[in-house]
Amino acid sequence: MNIKPQRIKPHKKISLICLVKSIAVLFLTSLLASCANLIATPDLPTLIPEAELPTIIAQTAQALVPPTNAPDLATPTRTQPSSITPTKDAGQSQSATPSIALTPVPTKNTPQPLGTAESPAIEIPYAKIQIIRPGPLSKIVSPIKVQVFLSPGEGKRIQMELIGEDGRLMYRKVFRYAVPPATLINLFKDIDFEINGVAETARLVVSTYDAHGRIQALASEDLILLSMGDSDINPPGDLLENIVIQQPEPKQLIQGGKIIVAGLVRTLSDQPLVIELINENGGVVGSRLAAISQDEEGGHRLFAAEVPYQVSTPTWVRITVTEHGERLPGTIHISTIEALLSP
Repeated sequence: MNIKPQRIKPHKKISLICLVKSIAVLFLTSLLASCANLIATPDLPTLIPEAELPTIIAQTAQALVPPTNAPDLATPTRTQPSSITPTKDAGQSQSATPSIALTPVPTKNTPQPLGTAESPAIEIPYAKIQIIRPGPLSKIVSPIKVQVFLSPGEGKRIQMELIGEDGRLMYRKVFRYAVPPATLINLFKDIDFEINGVAETARLVVSTYDAHGRIQALASEDLILLSMGDSDINPPGDLLENIVIQQPEPKQLIQGGKIIVAGLVRTLSDQPLVIELINENGGVVGSRLAAISQDEEGGHRLFAAEVPYQVSTPTWVRITVTEHGERLPGTIHISTIEALLSP
């Protein structure tokens, strides 16, 4: 039996070779792709130090905020002061009681703000009693035509007096108004007078009273009375308060047997102020003279005094600051507030 060797068919041989080549091509392709990925991979970023992260975050957030029209905080806008400014002469050192120059600009029913942008403003209120007519040192032939703008006070009582240069009482009139204490009124009155000489200095005094009969406020104006001729009426001043009590505050409770009374004053003389603590029965439970600081003539100056008092129970008192005349006898001005004193 003859066995013939089998021969491999040509197309099967070619298929095997193709398979080997395909595997080789796939391997080479995969290898090249891996190399390409390694080459194309970018460098990793450098890490930011942890200590610098807050600064970078803040700068990034600020860059995201849109610009505005807000003013530059490095150059703030200053408000121009309106009137009162502490002054100091060149070559002189700053004193403990600064100089104050007053140039008021009245505004109806509103205290005039004073001061500079660098220092706290000082407010000088309008006087509780404003003598509109006649002005200071007016030369007047009888009658005196008086106009006063004021509140009747808690006692609803107004008193008007004319006092001669020798202290004699030339005229007195009491007016009563049944209006609330805070009501402001215009009071008009003609005052007839007679004098023996050609001319005489006199003082017009207007005062109000509280519910217990104590003086609540007092203002005055010095005049020149003429027996003949024509009147020469001067305009009023700035109508600001001459004595401003800044300490203590109204209705404040004070304990310990001593009270500090301080504030601003514009006086016509260098006489010390008289401070009295007057109870509701009219008794004086404490008093002291208050010195006034040296300053420019015509401006408000500082005054202060420590006033001892004696009370056995809590007592309401009216703190009264009085200025007395120098050329003419009598009282020029009184300002008051109420406070509660306790032992």
